[in-house]
Amino acid sequence: MGLLALGDLDGCLGRVEHALRGLETQGASGKTRANYAGALQGFCSWALRRRYLAEHPLQEFVLPDTTRQTTWRDFTLAEIQRLLDHCAPHRRLLYEVTLFSGLRRNELRQLALEHLDMEHSGLRLGTFTKNRQALFHPLPKDLVERLYAHAVSGEPNRVYMSRSRDEVPRDVPLAPLLYVPVGTARDLAQDLAAAGIPLVTEHGKAVFHSLRITYINLVLDLGVNPKEAQQLARHSTVNLTMNVYGRTRSEYLSGVVERLYESVCATFVQLSGVEEPLALAVGGDVGMPKGGFEPIRHLNSTQPSSTQRQHLSTLKHPAPLRSTSVKHPSNIVSQPSCASRVQHQAEGQPYENLAKVVAAWPDLRPEDKQRILAIVEEGGMC
Repeated sequence: MGLLALGDLDGCLGRVEHALRGLETQGASGKTRANYAGALQGFCSWALRRRYLAEHPLQEFVLPDTTRQTTWRDFTLAEIQRLLDHCAPHRRLLYEVTLFSGLRRNELRQLALEHLDMEHSGLRLGTFTKNRQALFHPLPKDLVERLYAHAVSGEPNRVYMSRSRDEVPRDVPLAPLLYVPVGTARDLAQDLAAAGIPLVTEHGKAVFHSLRITYINLVLDLGVNPKEAQQLARHSTVNLTMNVYGRTRSEYLSGVVERLYESVCATFVQLSGVEEPLALAVGGDVGMPKGGFEPIRHLNSTQPSSTQRQHLSTLKHPAPLRSTSVKHPSNIVSQPSCASRVQHQAEGQPYENLAKVVAAWPDLRPEDKQRILAIVEEGGMC
């Protein structure tokens, strides 16, 4: 851009935009170009405050769009298993530590033997982390023991020397805990190919940071509260954990809806006070509420569904209530037409269960008695 002196900043807007377009053609991301432009804008603002410049030369400059064009995906458990089975031992250990800690590449590269806490089974992280906070991160005991044996053996140093012209890079501690290459994305892509795992799917592209995304989503899958997930992810806000890193799993959505349906049905049965003998007697299946809390019942069904049996088996017997003025169902049972219809539906079994309801009639609530009579009458049983 030819910026050698403060005077070169005058009228530099066109040159800056041209330079940034050149970076874009070279493959630089929007965030990278925005960082370059932001640094130059900050310098110009400083010069303007010190009155080294009469006006801001980049005042009309618009920062590049930093929206990520490619979504980074997470890994399924099956993919994790295949990945760990098809990589070198030192990379397997690196992937495991990332999957159980969510540490970033630069943070992993700074880990040394002194950061490993054998007594409390975890890592004592220092100010080299992104948030610059010293904290403790727990790890599985088995993983901690294998990490210690790996570091004490000197294997990380040997791998560094074999990959870096017989010398350990300057940005690596003296006793590194792991071998963390600069090109983690390249090594991961090779291991994914060896394991038969696609690099790009409908959910996004797999990169090394996908291991951290996977870690956070596995934590969320355990049902921890958002604040605990935020702390384990070492994020500044819950919003970053839940809305940026959190992923929806399509295979879970159907299960969630099914559990919601079963929960609502079970709650309805409990509220209505209907017990298994009643459900068998009317030969119906208690389903979702229809028209308020009016249950859907299929009177042509002679056996309860598996969902009905599961929910009804958990119900508690209602507490005894005082008698009411509602007519006793024995009057209904005594009618030949009603008994014959019930017996015709299921070879006499519903009739036997209806007799149990009759025996328990004095203990039922008034509203339950009214509901039972309405079910029987509306179903054409009497």
